[in-house]
Amino acid sequence: HRAQLEAHEVFQDFEMQRMGPDGTPQWASISGEPIFDDQGRFTGYRGVARNITERKRAEAEIARLAFYDELTGLPNRRLFHDRIDTALARSRRKHGRMALLYIDIDDFKAVNDSLGHDAGDLLLQEIARRLERCVRKADTVGRLGGDEFVVILEDIHGPDDATVVADKIHHSLLQPATIAGHLPHTQASIGIALHPGDGDDADSLIRHTDQRMYRHKERD
Repeated sequence: HRAQLEAHEVFQDFEMQRMGPDGTPQWASISGEPIFDDQGRFTGYRGVARNITERKRAEAEIARLAFYDELTGLPNRRLFHDRIDTALARSRRKHGRMALLYIDIDDFKAVNDSLGHDAGDLLLQEIARRLERCVRKADTVGRLGGDEFVVILEDIHGPDDATVVADKIHHSLLQPATIAGHLPHTQASIGIALHPGDGDDADSLIRHTDQRMYRHKERD
């Protein structure tokens, strides 16, 4: 855009964001054309600006609903698959290691049945917050649906790092949480898969975590 201005060119629908008087971001779409005097000298621009703040907010909300779980705010299945593909590409490029954790909440149906779906939703939101506190900001916590969660751990040194996080998650979920005046007992079955040892693509890692999670559940 700056190059267009310096070249005194016409521009159309340039979108820019500025802070409004109340401190909230405002978006504008600007179009302009150069003005020249009788000697052909550039004297400035004239144009119009349209406030497109509401459109930008609507676009952001559409993107949020497309890629994030509405209940917990975590990345949904669609965004999770994009994140794991990106993490795998980084891991291959760096010749590094990463881990995928598949987390299934045990006896969640019992909470729904005994306390109701509203209480179940509150419990899922609390679980999401606890999972996020167990990992680094660079890691990804996602919800696949129902009571199934996933965690992507990037740049780990080895299996022990993934095991430490899994133990941290298990311990965190065992702590009581007040939901609708009750203290439902919560624990999780967790499956772990490592890249590159357990596979070099998302489907292989997910299959390994799923199998190991069910073996964990059967042992319990």
